[in-house]
Amino acid sequence: MSLEPDSSAPAHALPVVDPLYATQDTLGSTALAQTLPIELATPHAAGQGAALPGGATPGSAKAGISASLLDLDHPPPAEVEGYEIKQPLGRGAYGTVWLAIQKNTGKSVAIKFYAHAGGIDFHLLRREVESLAFLYTERDIVQLLAVGWDHNPPYYVMEYLGHGSLEERLRSGPLPIAEAVNITKVIARALQKAHGRGILHCDLKPANVLFDGSGKPRLCDFGQSRLSTDQKPSLGTFFYMAPEQADLLAVPDARWDVYALGAMLYAMLVGSPPYREGPMQPLLRRATTLPERLRIYREFLLCSRPPEVQHHRRGIDQALGKIVSRCLATDPAQRYPNVQAVLTAIEQRSARQQRRPLLLLGALGPALLLVGTSVVALKGVRVAVQTSSVAVTRRAQEASQFAARFVAETAGREIDRRWNVLEQAALEPELRAVLSASPEGPKEPHAEIQRWLEALSRDNQDLTAASWLVTSVTGLQVARSPKSDTIGKNWGFRDYFHGLGHELPRETPPSQIQPIQKPHRSVVFPSQATRTRLVAFSVPIWSRGPTRKVVGVLSMTVELGRFGELHPSSSSSDRQIAVLVDGREDWTGHKGLVLQHPHLSELLKQRLPLPPYRMDERHIRTIDELRQAVSIGQSLPTGLLYDAHYRDPVRGDYGGEWLMTMRPVLARGSDTGWVVLVQERVTDITAPVASLGRSLLRIGVIGLALMALMWLLLWWSVRRTWIRS
Repeated sequence: MSLEPDSSAPAHALPVVDPLYATQDTLGSTALAQTLPIELATPHAAGQGAALPGGATPGSAKAGISASLLDLDHPPPAEVEGYEIKQPLGRGAYGTVWLAIQKNTGKSVAIKFYAHAGGIDFHLLRREVESLAFLYTERDIVQLLAVGWDHNPPYYVMEYLGHGSLEERLRSGPLPIAEAVNITKVIARALQKAHGRGILHCDLKPANVLFDGSGKPRLCDFGQSRLSTDQKPSLGTFFYMAPEQADLLAVPDARWDVYALGAMLYAMLVGSPPYREGPMQPLLRRATTLPERLRIYREFLLCSRPPEVQHHRRGIDQALGKIVSRCLATDPAQRYPNVQAVLTAIEQRSARQQRRPLLLLGALGPALLLVGTSVVALKGVRVAVQTSSVAVTRRAQEASQFAARFVAETAGREIDRRWNVLEQAALEPELRAVLSASPEGPKEPHAEIQRWLEALSRDNQDLTAASWLVTSVTGLQVARSPKSDTIGKNWGFRDYFHGLGHELPRETPPSQIQPIQKPHRSVVFPSQATRTRLVAFSVPIWSRGPTRKVVGVLSMTVELGRFGELHPSSSSSDRQIAVLVDGREDWTGHKGLVLQHPHLSELLKQRLPLPPYRMDERHIRTIDELRQAVSIGQSLPTGLLYDAHYRDPVRGDYGGEWLMTMRPVLARGSDTGWVVLVQERVTDITAPVASLGRSLLRIGVIGLALMALMWLLLWWSVRRTWIRS
């Protein structure tokens, strides 16, 4: 089975997987094709980074791993001679996977017992073992170590790779271009060797690429593989599967793996596979059977323009873009004929082009569908319009709730990521030693700290920090990147230093100010130089030794408008927009300041001053109530999360009523003071219904007129016949 799990779920949770990523395990499993959607859980924590036989890999669920069914005290199905079984890694449809130690070498291995294979075509379960045995000498492919088909229950032993999968790496975003190309080359060589032996993989995707101890990628999971002479179809994974493969009558073709290789390269460069961030997902979600999903997937790809990776990320050269586009050609005849041709193209490109970094944006909202009715009276039309209005508003509210939760979690991760970088940097021994040299810290700027801070800034350019600051325990700024005339001055009155939630008077004596004791997000304050708004993230720097104390503060400032990837938000014409609001007091002492907004983003692009847009008092009180609920651990009151008559404080192009959903931003489980709003125009939601009502009214009037005309003609005909008779 080819599935994508919920990577954010805890290791022992049992979430429901989005069924649009599911195809089926084997073509012999007809019941599965008829009972989608499917439930799935994440792998056991002990299995992270393992090559799980039978296709189960961390970050995927090829064996249908159910964490809730894994019991550390439950014994394994059987003992295997020569191996000491340690703990379970996963439980699947056909059996369980266990971590074991090879007694004579001490090497960690993974053993899969086929304890639940009754009722399944056992020949299909043996296919992966046969493929791996045939490819035993290929070091780019996960190795098969032993097979016990005559054992009760049957089992086989594979390498245990504990360094994760490509899918796990992609959860952190796109890879550097050079790394993406190198991984593609290694996997292409592995595919080339498999094809040379007549084996087609048929389910290539990031979850099936694991990394060994040296960081080298290895190809695994041949559960869906076919011989080049096979006539039996094999289903892959949505968004990595060639369009012609999405057919229950398709004949295996080497160009399926070429398409999947191109989709995987696209995902490494962009962060997600082609077509996934688009209207196909709502279409797949509405489908209820496997054949219908396959048809939608196949027809959507054949009718869509080929994806162009350069449009999603700057820095990708034209040659690499052409390689990806040709791999992803929907017409197999236009695709590379085999993986050797892909390798040749990559090597030719590598000799000519330089590798550059890139970023990916992107996201779309769901579409709404209305069903018309027959000709009805005026009262019936009104009832239909009212019923439809309630339904689409509820649907929009549900979509808005999902979007608000997603955006709030994204903002929380952005905050937590910055604190993590700062806390790690604050452990630098030389930094702590310099700041601990005297009770009052350095009394002037320090050249070594300045060089260290500049290196830290260069290494973390992806955080888009406006500045990096090191402040001594007395508030003296000893280093800043980029350099500024603020170095050497005392900034202890700043909120990022003392963490009191407001700035103190400049003349406050340093002896009366204590530095922060934990990570802190400062109040928002304006930048005099760039006319933007800044926020500072800071962590304390602790001394070494048994008597730990704060010896300084390490901070970074970030321009609001460049903070995070708050989707959806781009312009007033978008159906949904995301807005970031400050629920705490800013530098003026007032609450409810709009920090990020599509209108403010436009002003930033034009280098214009940012107006102080604020929420009204009613919504500020609502934000306070939400933050209070978070602080005491209560569930968020549903009545406070929505407003069907919200008016955007920006007005102008953003005037009129909006359906607004609100979510507090949490970092490390605590309230940050920020709140995310996801807005959708009420007119955009109700416009299709209003148009339907007008159409029904017109149809009703025309229908009544036609019926009256037909009655008059019939009456005239009958009357004339009666007169003649």
